[in-house]
Amino acid sequence: MKCPTLDELFDSLNGQLPPHVRAEVDSHLEAGCLDCQEQHELLTTTLQVASDDKSFEFSPEAISRAVSYFKEQTVEDTKPLGQILARLIFDSLMPSQLAPVRSGLLESIAPAGRQVLYNAGSYDVDLRFERGEDTNDEDLIGQILPDNRLPSNIDGMAVQLLQDEIEVAHAHANKRGVFIFLRIASGIYELKIRVPDGEITINRVQTAQA
Repeated sequence: MKCPTLDELFDSLNGQLPPHVRAEVDSHLEAGCLDCQEQHELLTTTLQVASDDKSFEFSPEAISRAVSYFKEQTVEDTKPLGQILARLIFDSLMPSQLAPVRSGLLESIAPAGRQVLYNAGSYDVDLRFERGEDTNDEDLIGQILPDNRLPSNIDGMAVQLLQDEIEVAHAHANKRGVFIFLRIASGIYELKIRVPDGEITINRVQTAQA
C-alpha cells in the first residue's frame, strides 16, 4: 500500500475506516514508513491532548482550519530528498580490480562472503555479506563512512533494503555508522540511506551467493 493520506490516518485513529482499509493502514505503519509513523504519532498525541482537555470544545470551523494548516506543513516537510547515486569502487570478488580505498576498511573475507565499497558524494558505504545459518540466507553488515570534513552525525540514519522497489527490511545506523540486516535471502537488492544532504541510492547490490 502506498502512504495513506492524513485523513485516512485520522479516520483510522477514530475507528471510522472500513476494516480492510484499516488493516492496510496498520500493515503500512508496521512496515516501517518513517514519515507515516511520525504523522500517526503526532495525530495520536493531538487527539489524546484534546480528549483530556474538557475546558472547552473547538468549533468545526476551527478544526477544519487546523487540519488544513497541518496538511500544508506536511507537504512542505515531505519535499523530495536530493538523490545521491553511489558508484562501486571495490569488490572483493574481483581481485584484479585496483581501486583506492580507505585504510583499515579491507578485512580478510571468507570465500563464501563478499565485501564491496561504494562512494556517494561525501560518503563511503562499506558492505559485507556473510553466510548465515541457513545456506540460502546471508547477513549484511554495512557501515556509513562520512568524509572527515563532515560532522559525524550518522547515529540513527535510516537505511532501507528493497527488492523490486518493495521494502524488504529497514534499520538505523549506530553512532559508528554500522547497520545490520540478518538472514536475508541471497539475491539482488537496492539500498537507500537517508543522510542530512539527501538520500543515497545503491542500485543492484548483489549478495555473495546470488
